[in-house]
Amino acid sequence: MRGPITCSIPEELKHPLFFSGEDAVISPAALQDRGIAGVNPYFAYELLYWNGLNGYRPWEADQLSLVEIFSHWKRINQKAGLLFSDRKAEDACIYMIEGLSLFFSALFWLNNKPVSLKNWEAAIESFPFKPVNTSDRLSFIFFRPGLYHSYVQLAELFAELEKLYYKKEILSKKTSKHQA
Repeated sequence: MRGPITCSIPEELKHPLFFSGEDAVISPAALQDRGIAGVNPYFAYELLYWNGLNGYRPWEADQLSLVEIFSHWKRINQKAGLLFSDRKAEDACIYMIEGLSLFFSALFWLNNKPVSLKNWEAAIESFPFKPVNTSDRLSFIFFRPGLYHSYVQLAELFAELEKLYYKKEILSKKTSKHQA
């Protein structure tokens, strides 16, 4: 097994909420089981992709990664919710940023695309599967991740996106039955 991989942060992923430096270190061991939970840094699969390196591409896969994202979000949601209820918004902010990264991954992967934060609003507008007013709601969260209202919006976006995931699954099963 190889050691850690240092990747430059590509233009497609540069955003101060997610990356503070110019490089990120990825542990191949963390990516080996193709899991999502606990993968550090944010958007690790896209870091490999946008740097032209070989790796698993969940947006081209069977969508099982999305189920894991939704499950991981539910754990983060509980932690953030408790912190907000205790009026510890600053402590909740780290969970909000992680949740936001997971939402971007889920949204882009549901639409079979790698995450790109560069011109993300335009990209999202072209997606067939997205919650209502996604761009406006995400913009609000981006600029105010430590607010309780941002937490509520993110939780609602996740609930809507999960419903869209299951809708897509049902539609793809119906389509495959008709083609058989």
